[in-house]
Amino acid sequence: MTIWRRIFLIWIFLISLAVGVYFICFKNHEVSAIVVIDAGHGGYDTGAINQNHGQEEKTITMEIAYKIGQAIKKLDPTIQVEFTRLDDTVSWPMDELEDLKARIQIANEAQADYFLSIHLNSSTNTDAYGYEGFIKAEDSFSSSVYEKIASSFEDLSYSQDRGLFTQTPLMVVHEQSIPSLLLEVGFISNDVELMKLDNERIQSALAQKIAQAYVEEIHKEKEAS
Repeated sequence: MTIWRRIFLIWIFLISLAVGVYFICFKNHEVSAIVVIDAGHGGYDTGAINQNHGQEEKTITMEIAYKIGQAIKKLDPTIQVEFTRLDDTVSWPMDELEDLKARIQIANEAQADYFLSIHLNSSTNTDAYGYEGFIKAEDSFSSSVYEKIASSFEDLSYSQDRGLFTQTPLMVVHEQSIPSLLLEVGFISNDVELMKLDNERIQSALAQKIAQAYVEEIHKEKEAS
């Protein structure tokens, strides 16, 4: 083999290697969608509190929201996940209206394609239980996501489906131009349901199902476009 042929083959090898590195490091990590996950309440705002045991909504929503985000990234690394908060420190003022505006602003600045807000329900009727969702009337994407979540929760034998609602004006839902779902995962006021909501294994199972619903619907929407 001549010296020039060897040089030629070395160059071919280096070019092939460079192309491979590009596809592994860059092409495979192109962002296909951006999802902002909002852990309800936080900081000064505890959210609902279980009167018997003292658990606060803001803590459990943070745990579930984070698990959902991690599950989405594991299922599809091309989906970028952003959070409105990752701990109990919030950057916005101690004002409910400014609080809600800040969460929407985070989604706007991230140029999010989808928004999910995680909450827990509460009632003076401590027997009340179940999960429910809130979306805009025209939001077919979030409606399909909720249907998938409800179906998969049923497969887990988790709680009951209280329904999907469009009439209730919720700022983090109705003031956004992107598909937005506020999901009440269960009742913190119900001691039996709280035991599930505060259980790490059950949180992970619920988060996995929620993540799968989002990933499947995002893929479906991308394929249709």
